[in-house]
Amino acid sequence: MQENKFDGVCSKFSEKWQKFISVLTDKLLALQKGLDTKNTANITIIAILCIAIFAGMYAANKNTPFAADDYAYHYIYTMEEDPDYKSSNGFFQTGDRVQSISDIIVSMKAHYYTMNGRLVLHFLVQLMLLLGKQYFNVINSAMYVALLLLIYKHSIGRKPKTHNAVLFAAIALAVWAFCPDWGITNVWLDGSINYLWGSVIRLTALLPFRLCADGAEQKKPLLYLLPTLVMCTAAGATNENTGAAFIGMCALYLIYYKVKKLKIHIWQVTGLAGALAGFGFMCLSPGNFLRITTMGTTTNQSFIQRLIHIPGNYIRYIGVFAAIFLMLALLLYLVGKEKKEYKIGIGFIYLLGSIGGAVVMLASPTMPKRAWQGLAMCALVAAGNLFAQMKLTPRSLRLCLTIGTVIWLACSSISYIHMIQDAKYVMIRYEQREEYIEEQKSLGNYDINILIINNKDIDIYECKSFLERLKGFMFKKKFDYAIFFNKCNSIHTFFMKTNIDVIMCDKNYKVLYFYKNLPKNRIILPKKNVYIVIETPSNYFNVKVHDIIKMEE
Repeated sequence: MQENKFDGVCSKFSEKWQKFISVLTDKLLALQKGLDTKNTANITIIAILCIAIFAGMYAANKNTPFAADDYAYHYIYTMEEDPDYKSSNGFFQTGDRVQSISDIIVSMKAHYYTMNGRLVLHFLVQLMLLLGKQYFNVINSAMYVALLLLIYKHSIGRKPKTHNAVLFAAIALAVWAFCPDWGITNVWLDGSINYLWGSVIRLTALLPFRLCADGAEQKKPLLYLLPTLVMCTAAGATNENTGAAFIGMCALYLIYYKVKKLKIHIWQVTGLAGALAGFGFMCLSPGNFLRITTMGTTTNQSFIQRLIHIPGNYIRYIGVFAAIFLMLALLLYLVGKEKKEYKIGIGFIYLLGSIGGAVVMLASPTMPKRAWQGLAMCALVAAGNLFAQMKLTPRSLRLCLTIGTVIWLACSSISYIHMIQDAKYVMIRYEQREEYIEEQKSLGNYDINILIINNKDIDIYECKSFLERLKGFMFKKKFDYAIFFNKCNSIHTFFMKTNIDVIMCDKNYKVLYFYKNLPKNRIILPKKNVYIVIETPSNYFNVKVHDIIKMEE
């Protein structure tokens, strides 16, 4: 029978592929020693990187102001509804600032019944707000470095003969480049404590499990009982999806010990029990149910929608780490299949933990991007564990790695500079707004507005009197604020020293007309349906007709 041309092509391709794999395997096996770097050099490089990262994080934290929930957590929560002090998120506060640890305890009790069960992390949020932002900046920077070191330690396991500075650098760059919602989960006070600190707590609690998997002897296992119980309980109560992932990884470690015929200690069993208890305490919070009732279901997704979106989001936020894990697993198999030098079981524990945490999200009506941070860190550990086992580093690959690292560092440095610039801009605007608010308060004016357009903000003064409305921006050469005219449908630019932008809206703040870079000595005649006029510095906002203007008090 005559051979089909397609079959012939496939056969030739198969032969060439097998030959390629054979040659690749032989070359990799011939280069078993890899990088021959002294341990002291690796430790020195890791220490220098930690110091540099700490300094960079401190600069980022210092230039990040309070935002959103940070303001709410300055105050004591209460279980009694008071419309005068109902926070913007719909929950109840006393109107009194937190001034002591006892205030935080009272607040957290009410928080459990009115908000959610994440008492461990939100206690830390209010504690940091009580201590002050300057202390948080230092502690949070240290927490970020601790996260990188913990990921590194989970990757390498027991202390090896030589440390791997390349692995630590890769972890640091991966967290910077691929951590979901990096700013929200690492520098925003409320967000970083909920997610960054939560990851540190979980990885710290899980570290003894990891070291035992490498055969670390426990001379006095009972000494681990109480610390592990406390840490695992706290880890289980950090967050709904990552708490579930933590429980799953603890259980998988016990299964791993059983399969590998390693001794299971009592503290490992009680640690798992503590994680379950902490998770149950958090999830059964009455505040969880009240929160759903108070906030409504407008942002909730149906189960079918979640079933569709969660796999896609997993690939989007965690797929890069999962892909690296699978590729490294294949490479390790090809390299060490004869000598069976590869170990992928521990890496699978963390990868399955990230998958399990994603599955738990099916029970949540919402799934914000920041919720994927903890799961991404688990998947990064999985990839890092296999990377740590790579003993073969050919000269050509080492060169490529060096060049790639330099390029990545350059790109990361540029993105870091941009981040700091943005943070500084936000901080400057924040300080200006604070000064303006304090100034107005000293004058007895408590009706203060700040204009928000297209995510840009500017202080806005309302012109109320006849003289204020007449003067406007007349005779001013430079200004960094806006003015607001209520019940107005026409303006003039006589006696102005510079061009301005004019936004004309209806009663619902819908933009009907937008005059960009309007020169002096002009008149805009009365416009139909115009009720509100806003004058701003020239070329500050970029709005379109039919946009909705938001005013933040």
